[in-house]
Amino acid sequence: DQWVNLRVGTDAALALGMAHVIVKEGLYRHDFVAEQTDLPLLVREDTGKFLRQSDLRAGGAQDVFYLWDRRRGQALEAPGSEGLGRGTSLALGKLDPALEGEFSVRLADGADVRVRTVFERLRQRLGEYTPERAAAITGLDAEVIAELGREFARAKAVSVFGSWGMMKH
Repeated sequence: DQWVNLRVGTDAALALGMAHVIVKEGLYRHDFVAEQTDLPLLVREDTGKFLRQSDLRAGGAQDVFYLWDRRRGQALEAPGSEGLGRGTSLALGKLDPALEGEFSVRLADGADVRVRTVFERLRQRLGEYTPERAAAITGLDAEVIAELGREFARAKAVSVFGSWGMMKH
């Protein structure tokens, strides 16, 4: 257990600083993140919206999303997309989703558009939240923030407990 006394209302900055360390140092489980999160989904650079089946083919669904399969080198439908009508199973099977990268896809209208994974966009945003920047916001030492991130990454399970006082949690 570790108690940290950060400034009130700065817990988001603490979490971002910790996440910066986890991502920068590669302390996450790639297989888990690729299968159990939306981080491999593709986002259009021109609109900032998820790449959808309706972008790629006339009459396509709005609720079928895409990931970049590293084995095939192309955008493929993401398992678990509601519009596929196969339940919400996230099993990847033979898919090998990229977490990192920027790619080009051809839209239904023939235009090419650049897409990036949610993970790539997150990594870019986390670049702004170094432990030093988080320390300036939270009042904690940068190394404390970095070590907390490492401890979170190593833990099998984590619980964050916040308290407003003796009887409110």
